[in-house]
Amino acid sequence: MTTLLLDCALVDNVRMLGYGKPEAPEPMLAAATQYGIDVEAVRQAYTPEMPGAAHADADAEVTA
Repeated sequence: MTTLLLDCALVDNVRMLGYGKPEAPEPMLAAATQYGIDVEAVRQAYTPEMPGAAHADADAEVTA
């Protein structure tokens, strides 16, 4: 029953649109903190690397 109530409370924060409201989903972040989830680790795991970013970093190191 607790899981159902948590799902109902957070359902509006599940889908984030690329445009529209850019603010962070505060209830979802608060729940993640409450349950000990490392939000930054999740962001890093699911943020795609930009194509060519590794090459740009390597080129910057060579020229530095």
